[in-house]
Amino acid sequence: MENQNEATCVVLSREELFDLYGSWFGNTATPADMVCWCDRQIEKYEEWIKNCKELKLENQKKLLKDIPTDILQAILDSSTN
Repeated sequence: MENQNEATCVVLSREELFDLYGSWFGNTATPADMVCWCDRQIEKYEEWIKNCKELKLENQKKLLKDIPTDILQAILDSSTN
């Protein structure tokens, strides 16, 4: 009987790895390499997300600046009812 606790090794294609992680890892990448890469990517993506949120807010303000306050308030009021 096979050991049911034994980990199953799933080998993903280069394309699958890229789709999942945005990168392909060579066959020689160690667990330490992967952890370091993940840490760097997470840090980079968190910064990009922060920047995108700021950019979105700035542009939302530009979109709304010419709409009178009473109209904006009426839109907000109607969406909460």
